[in-house]
Amino acid sequence: MNRNLYSIDGKPFAYITDDGYIYEFNGKTYGYFTDNNIYSLAGDYLAWLSDGWVYSSNGKAIFYLA
Repeated sequence: MNRNLYSIDGKPFAYITDDGYIYEFNGKTYGYFTDNNIYSLAGDYLAWLSDGWVYSSNGKAIFYLA
């Protein structure tokens, strides 16, 4: 079952598939999710998940998971 990521203002941004890939609703692959971390397709660290919130690498809340 896919899970949606929402921006701070509540707009749907992307979804996470059962295999951990993150897709924007426009079809672009954003990256992948593993062990509460988000990486680009190239393997660069982007963010982490904690208590339903996604935080950027500088610690700013950028999305929430619903």
